[in-house]
Amino acid sequence: MAATGASAARHLRRLDPSTTALFLCDMQERFVKAIHAFDAVHFSASKLLRASQLLAVPVYTTEQAPNSLGPTVPSLASLPRHPHSATVPKTRFSMVLPDTTEKWLAGGPNGEIKSVVLCGIEAHVCVLQTTLDLLEQGVGVWVVADGVSSCNAAEVPIALAVSTGRTGHAMHGLRQR
Repeated sequence: MAATGASAARHLRRLDPSTTALFLCDMQERFVKAIHAFDAVHFSASKLLRASQLLAVPVYTTEQAPNSLGPTVPSLASLPRHPHSATVPKTRFSMVLPDTTEKWLAGGPNGEIKSVVLCGIEAHVCVLQTTLDLLEQGVGVWVVADGVSSCNAAEVPIALAVSTGRTGHAMHGLRQR
């Protein structure tokens, strides 16, 4: 159940750019036609990447089995990034990877990363698993509702409900109106 009122205020963290990272999950070429509303997710991810550059927030990107599924879509991969940013391959659902993610969280540009803004695909698997794993490590997670999707549109609100129920953190309103 999502926290409400005074309870939510105790659990919510303000996002501080100096201790925040953007996690971009598996926005790869092979998924462009398979993911529901990929263009809308791409639009939100693009805005987040641009904002992260302006705010000096590092971006950590994963690519699920890139030899099979291709790299991050070029229109996102080509956007400027903070020098501490990185892109790594993965073969598991979560973006929390042995050794790699620990370094990301410990070595942000201003020290420890305390909050992660998370976008990408698929909402009900990789994004959700990443959320749960980060929460277990004590990291605040903000799932961007307009920045996640899945092949099946019906899976997205379920994944967001589970994420929001666990974190109390969801952001809406990034889609172009």
